[in-house]
Amino acid sequence: MKKDMSWMAKRAMSPREVERTVKALGLTQAAVARFIGRSERTLRRYILGDAEMRPAEVLLLRACLEEGWDPVIPPWTPECN
Repeated sequence: MKKDMSWMAKRAMSPREVERTVKALGLTQAAVARFIGRSERTLRRYILGDAEMRPAEVLLLRACLEEGWDPVIPPWTPECN
C-alpha cells in the first residue's frame, strides 16, 4: 500500500496552521523556533501572520507531524555578536 505523501505539496502554512502545528508537536514555541533555526520572535510573527514561513521550514514541520518524527531540539545558546 502506498503512503499518502500529499503533505509534501503544501509548502505554505497559514498562521492558524503554524499555531496548531506547534501544539500538535507538543512543544513550546521556543522549542519549535530553535528546531527550525529561528528566534521565538520570528515564530510569533509567523503565528500572528506578520511573516510567512519559508517552504523548507513548513516541509520540516509537516514531515515531523506526518511521519511521526520527534524533533531534536538543540540547546539554547546566546547568539554571538
